[in-house]
Amino acid sequence: MSREKWLLGEVKKWEEEGLISGEVSQILRERYGLSKKANILVLFFSIIGTILIGAGIILIFAKNWYRIPLAFKTIISFLPLVLSQAFSFYVLSKRKDSLAFRESASLFMAASVFLAVALVGQTFHLSGDFSSYVLTCGLLFMPSMFILDAVSPLIVYYYTVINWAGIETNGLANAVVLVLAMAAGIYFVYKKRKSNPQLVYYLKTITVIASFLAF
Repeated sequence: MSREKWLLGEVKKWEEEGLISGEVSQILRERYGLSKKANILVLFFSIIGTILIGAGIILIFAKNWYRIPLAFKTIISFLPLVLSQAFSFYVLSKRKDSLAFRESASLFMAASVFLAVALVGQTFHLSGDFSSYVLTCGLLFMPSMFILDAVSPLIVYYYTVINWAGIETNGLANAVVLVLAMAAGIYFVYKKRKSNPQLVYYLKTITVIASFLAF
């Protein structure tokens, strides 16, 4: 048994016995590099898996949408939101300490909001343009980042705001909305910087990627 595995087992045992808190346990893991590589891999594959599952569900419904009765369409439209909220509740109550679960739940919530809004609009033939659609979805799922303490959906949020701003460039009201929307994201970055300084570089990368995607 390597020194790292032995120390990992001891830290876990100390936490279970109440000798150290969960926060101290996480600090020890990060300090001695006990969970960094594993967490990154788990987080990466969790995010990729969530995206692929969401894309598969969307493709299945999109192919057969016009064959589905209206009542069933209405149920399907809200089903993603119900499932994502149920999963988020499970994560908050049972797996709150797992970064991979929190990130996956928040991404699932973001995807379900986009899907639900699109399905409702398609089902009831609601009018609206793409810029309003992405901004509405961004503002709707933004609270989930704070509730689940997840950072990956920030790239989607920034994309929705920047994309909307690139299309809707006229009027003082639009400028005010842009400033307020960006301020929410900046506050989230500041909040994460205080709680976990190591995430600052990740958040900066997300911001840059979102800017390129918007264009």
